[in-house]
Amino acid sequence: MISEVFYWVLNMSIVSTLTFFVVFLISRIKIIPKNIICLIFSIPYLRMIIPFGFSSRFSLANLFSDYVKIVEVDNSRLSSMNALQFAQSYSPVTYKNVIAENVFNIAGIIWIIVATALLIFLAYCYVSTMLQLKSAKVYKDNVYFSNSAEGVAVYGIIKPKIVLPISYKNMDLTYVLAHEKAHIKRLDNLWRIFVLLITVIHWFNPFGWIMLRIFLSNLELACDEKVIKEIGESNKKKYALAILKAQESKRLLPSSFGGSKTKNRINNILNFKTATVVSTICFVIFAVFIAVILLTNAV
Repeated sequence: MISEVFYWVLNMSIVSTLTFFVVFLISRIKIIPKNIICLIFSIPYLRMIIPFGFSSRFSLANLFSDYVKIVEVDNSRLSSMNALQFAQSYSPVTYKNVIAENVFNIAGIIWIIVATALLIFLAYCYVSTMLQLKSAKVYKDNVYFSNSAEGVAVYGIIKPKIVLPISYKNMDLTYVLAHEKAHIKRLDNLWRIFVLLITVIHWFNPFGWIMLRIFLSNLELACDEKVIKEIGESNKKKYALAILKAQESKRLLPSSFGGSKTKNRINNILNFKTATVVSTICFVIFAVFIAVILLTNAV
């Protein structure tokens, strides 16, 4: 059973990596708002967890149809792109030879052990951090100060808390709180957990970890753009200055006001211009088009 699951996980990892290359190139187009980029980045992550999809003549995968086998799912309209082709049949998976079966049996066991260990480690980090922040003192509403906090961050999803280092007590928190509240409104912590868990499942894929870093960076940039829309473009220089004063945070799970690459964030903030209604509609149509060609399978 583990061998069969790992076979499809490995297959999804290969397909999602090809999808990631396309999405990465799209993300380099500077005129596209970062919230649209984040949505487009969800495509390779969906490829990492959904083995099946609809076949389409618009699919980019048609370019690779000679190298990827298309497996029909129980005579339905669903299909799966099989880049491995080590199996003779797929429901259940039966391998072409004993060597392939043994390799996937061993690899599957290693995969599940490492993934479980990583999940336990992440759970330990989260619980230990939450215990350290128990001593945090309320400033107002859901904003807290803590001696244990190394940087500004949002913790939790259902009842999120904004935790600031005690050193921020005498600072102007206007833009700091605007940024963290934007993270809460965008449900960015939920996004973080979602992509991190998927990356753990695909821990063996180095491109998965690269994609995680790029996605989290774009998540931060998208949050900056949301703040600018709320405070007005006339205040973006003040907002950029507030980021420069913020401490760099080394935490991965929580959002951080001073996180991501500061230079990239400053450039993005200063160059940002609010999209018009027409351009927003065009970007959404573009994102849907990209989803169609990348999420569907070859015919």
